[in-house]
Amino acid sequence: MAAGAGGRGRFGGRRGGGARSTLLLALTRSLSRAVTVREVTTALTDVARPALGATSVVLDLVDEGRLMPVSPAVFGGPHRAELNRLHDLAGGVMEHVLTRATPLFSEPGQERPGPGVPAAWTVLPLVASGRQVGSCLITFATERSFGREDRTMYSAFAGILAQSLERARLYDVHHERASELQRAMLPRSLPVLPGIASAARYLPSTEGMQIGGDWYDLLRLPGGLVGLVIGDVQGHNAEATAVMGQLRSGLWAYATDGHDPATTLARTSRLLAEMETELFATCLYVVLDPATGALRAARAGHPQPVRIGAAGAAELDLPGGPPLGVLPGVRYPLAEARLEPGETLLAYTDGLVEVRDEDYDESVQRMLGGLELWTAEVGGAGRLERPEALERLADLLTLNVTEREVRQDDVALLLLHRVLAPAAD
Repeated sequence: MAAGAGGRGRFGGRRGGGARSTLLLALTRSLSRAVTVREVTTALTDVARPALGATSVVLDLVDEGRLMPVSPAVFGGPHRAELNRLHDLAGGVMEHVLTRATPLFSEPGQERPGPGVPAAWTVLPLVASGRQVGSCLITFATERSFGREDRTMYSAFAGILAQSLERARLYDVHHERASELQRAMLPRSLPVLPGIASAARYLPSTEGMQIGGDWYDLLRLPGGLVGLVIGDVQGHNAEATAVMGQLRSGLWAYATDGHDPATTLARTSRLLAEMETELFATCLYVVLDPATGALRAARAGHPQPVRIGAAGAAELDLPGGPPLGVLPGVRYPLAEARLEPGETLLAYTDGLVEVRDEDYDESVQRMLGGLELWTAEVGGAGRLERPEALERLADLLTLNVTEREVRQDDVALLLLHRVLAPAAD
């Protein structure tokens, strides 16, 4: 990782013991709030660099025994080329300093070994709990003398940064493993079925490192019918994922046995009630006949699906019942509708639209408004006949979610498009 900017920070000049202590306290507080490696690097560039009066910061982390720069995705802007050059220039020194586990400081008036070398710099080894974490290069625009107290402060800063990075890397590894487990329980790919096109997305939560229970399925049913399933098990932990796996298998068995959506959800609800868990789940199950467009659906506490067509986007008003597992003997209403050729059905979990401090209904309306604009711009549903067009729509729907700094919930969505000319079986 590298970050560059000019200017002198609040603590960029000569500083007394009180100023040094204040600086270390501010850096410690900032880094203590950072959970991921990305957040640590953000604190390093947004707080530490200006506070130290530094021009640039270059960060390498140990990866399989080698020093590697933090992913360029963490930083960017017009300084990227300059920072890459600094990394190439200092790579050998950063490895040497990490091996010695001793900081290295430039001396005022020293002869620069080559063009482009900063006027002043320090390279800090990052070691936590006896383990090599990485190295950090900090550069300055003007010459400076690093006194004994300055060197002590930078050594202390290196220890704080190393501990923060070690904790953040452990968090990132656990979160990635949890996300991989969640993805492993979802379909590897959607089946290619006659008369329809489909696309799906899943995004794990970024808040906490526990896994969730969102899932989706596209089922090949008897008689050429197609089943769309999407659900969300309460909670974000291993139990939620385990329950999700059992529900997914149970619902698949009931659906492929020929039961209609209402009966399928009723039986799945009883299945969940009989499990040794207090968790419940929302679910939507839709059966589509691609040849006629006839659609039958049942809903268990789940968000309404959205019909997208040339006229715009609107929720399908499907009557529903309580979430699965809440009332084991409940009967779910069976709704009927029709999906015209060229129309698309969107099913999603609430993480797609939920935004902190915003009313949920307002969030849904905001999504519908965006889809209205999109249908007007593409000039009709026929544009979705190309497979890549449906994928672009899925990307568009998740764009705001991927740009959020924090995702409080998992996100799953499934798009089902009825083609204008259904293929023959």
